[in-house]
Amino acid sequence: MIREPKFAHYPTNMKFPKPIQKQMKLVDGLTAAWAEEDAEYAAREHLLSQAKKADAEALKAAAIAGEPDPGTKSSDDAARAVVYQEERVRAAARAVSKESTVLAGMFREHRLELMEEACATAERT
Repeated sequence: MIREPKFAHYPTNMKFPKPIQKQMKLVDGLTAAWAEEDAEYAAREHLLSQAKKADAEALKAAAIAGEPDPGTKSSDDAARAVVYQEERVRAAARAVSKESTVLAGMFREHRLELMEEACATAERT
């Protein structure tokens, strides 16, 4: 199983300084890209399962007909596609984690003004 990236969590009803907003937008974009890669990984795992089943059925049919083993080309290709996609998911997760760490550092750096804004937001709601 592929590990999820480390996410930075923050309230959505607060105003943030411009540099933090820019970093939040970057993290959001990377997170969306990671989610797409992860969904593609799940789809490729499903295709691998189907390919293995099809290869097994083809082998059984060939054996019954007295024909040579048809091989496992489709499941081999599908397995390779899964490995490739797994690396894409890991790379996307690393990017999200890296930029989320930067964002968390920015939150610490601007903590006093963020606390003031949080209090103001709380008073408004």
